[in-house]
Amino acid sequence: MTISSLFTIKKIDLFTLQKKNLARMFFYLGILISYWGALMPWFIWKIENVFFVLSAMLIVMSMLISRNISEPLFTRKDFQAPILAYLALTVMMRLVNGNNINSYISLVFYSAIFLSLFTISVDELKRLMKFICVVMGSLLTVSIFFFVLYILGFPLPSTPIAHEVLMYSYTNFYFFLIDDRSFHILIPRFQSVFMEPGHLGTASVFLLLTQLGKWKKWYNVVLLIATIMTFSLAAFVLLAMVLFINAWLKHQRILPKILLIISFLGITVVGAIFYNDGDNMLNSLIIERLAVDDGKLAGDNRVTDTFEAAFDDYIKSDDILFGRDFELAEFGWGNAGYRVYIYDYGLIVLLLTIIFYISAVYGSTDRRAIISMFVIGVASFWVRATPLSFYYFIPLYAFAYIGHQNKEFYDIKQENLQ
Repeated sequence: MTISSLFTIKKIDLFTLQKKNLARMFFYLGILISYWGALMPWFIWKIENVFFVLSAMLIVMSMLISRNISEPLFTRKDFQAPILAYLALTVMMRLVNGNNINSYISLVFYSAIFLSLFTISVDELKRLMKFICVVMGSLLTVSIFFFVLYILGFPLPSTPIAHEVLMYSYTNFYFFLIDDRSFHILIPRFQSVFMEPGHLGTASVFLLLTQLGKWKKWYNVVLLIATIMTFSLAAFVLLAMVLFINAWLKHQRILPKILLIISFLGITVVGAIFYNDGDNMLNSLIIERLAVDDGKLAGDNRVTDTFEAAFDDYIKSDDILFGRDFELAEFGWGNAGYRVYIYDYGLIVLLLTIIFYISAVYGSTDRRAIISMFVIGVASFWVRATPLSFYYFIPLYAFAYIGHQNKEFYDIKQENLQ
């Protein structure tokens, strides 16, 4: 082989690498935009109704570039079933709700985003989740730093800001938001730049789920700290479930961990109840909401009394198959969870949602990861029924294929012990 031929091969390889990196960059940015669009940080409010267009355009560019390289990113061939299930589900949702032509046009862009997820290689999916975790960890690091400065009393520049549709109002400190309803509280719940503490808490736990075996990485430590600072009951429950899932996937004995966690929680609960006579965030936001009053959990406040009465009547009617229109004027704000989803779409859409999730993860060989994904997904669906939201679906879907990040290490360790 001549020197000139070696140079030519090297040049071709370098060109291919550049194209692959370009395709990867477009894909990662497209998915990041869709992920943030679902979480609605304040800096994306201006384009929240069209973010998916920008996301889809970047992803389509990535897929076109990837087709022309020797080692493409989108290599999976089992995408037919999940994309067909997605189309059946989303078309039915639009038919049920009587959406206009614009919603069907938007479906084209959303379908491109989901198609990329169903065709991307598993190795690339793992890299994608690390990328999202690093970006979120970096954002939250800066956000937590300035939030702590705010708590300590440092004067920080701010401006009032409001979401016109949801009618939420905040004081915007640029790197974090303070809900105006809690502006005079000494230590408000942390929500970074996002709409609600609960959204951030749930999203952080979902990301941590994809990082099992790598929780010591700095960005995952930040995600864990952010989860705790949200004081979200739903996020805390999900985090406890993830800890058990971690032990189960590693084939560890769960009973000792259960006893250890119960002991820790017992000490924490007793301490929170008696500290400052119970006047503290942990007691008021978490423990008191776990109390049972007249057979109902105090923290189960995801729907208003008006909607709960309407839902009880709804499940006895024929409308349960295809749902009823959820009238905001009738039920007001503050309704969320599985009951709203079933009321709005009916049992047919609920069944199609289940079929969609099954078809999406059917190609995974890690059965424990699939079971764990459904456990976490159902638990979150109970209080935050947004199964097609990108911050919800992407990490759950990725986890079903990734499983435990260091699974090979633990499998070797188990073989050595045997």
